[in-house]
Amino acid sequence: MRLPFRLLAGWLDRLSRRDLRDGASVERTSQRVERVLARLQPVTRHQCYVRGVIRYYFLRRAGADVRLVFGLGAVAGAYEGHCWVERAGEPYREPRDPRPIFTPVYAVPSHVHS
Repeated sequence: MRLPFRLLAGWLDRLSRRDLRDGASVERTSQRVERVLARLQPVTRHQCYVRGVIRYYFLRRAGADVRLVFGLGAVAGAYEGHCWVERAGEPYREPRDPRPIFTPVYAVPSHVHS
């Protein structure tokens, strides 16, 4: 999946718009997504990208106010990219906060939710 950020942003938002703010629905969806991601882990190449896009898509469909964030940072002397989902301004379901290493450079949607 190699889409330019703007195309990815438009595609994801068009497919995932839904106005349900039911916290229980979001939590159920999140648990299901995590079970599927655990099964995909051994076969996916770019795990953070696949994980981020899948989380973002399904959480938005469940009504969650989330952002898909892309960042760049230096890891072991080389620049690397990372992608993660933020909910309420914090990384969501990340094993550790990526922000000390990866500087956000783009987000879908690009504006901060209130």
